[in-house]
Amino acid sequence: MKYLKNSNGAALVLTLMIITLLLLFILTLFLQVTNTNKQVNRMEQQHDARLIAEMGVTYLRAAMDNLEEDEQEISNYLEEKVKEANNIGDLGGGRHFTLEVEIPEINEAASPIEITYTSIGVSGERTEEVEDTIKITYE
Repeated sequence: MKYLKNSNGAALVLTLMIITLLLLFILTLFLQVTNTNKQVNRMEQQHDARLIAEMGVTYLRAAMDNLEEDEQEISNYLEEKVKEANNIGDLGGGRHFTLEVEIPEINEAASPIEITYTSIGVSGERTEEVEDTIKITYE
């Protein structure tokens, strides 16, 4: 059996193996960074959607705080404020909120009046809902 005593090509083979291993390592790292970036973007959109839905809750609560005590047409006022909120439109970057309100029968005998509504926040592809209740008490 003859042994090869010429090692002129060994350096080339070793160099190619090292380059291949480095490229595999870099490719794996690149894929991991890409997946992490996608996950972070999804979480940011979900968080934004939640905050936007809470912004809708704050909007309607502030509108109801400005309600005059002698206001007779609470249901009309509420409908008007919900329409205003739903017409605000895009907050930038495909983000917006909408309010869904079921307006109950309103009379002074049914005190306190509970108005339950849902604020839906949208950010990109993510949607979050926040449900809240407002109580109106006649004095």
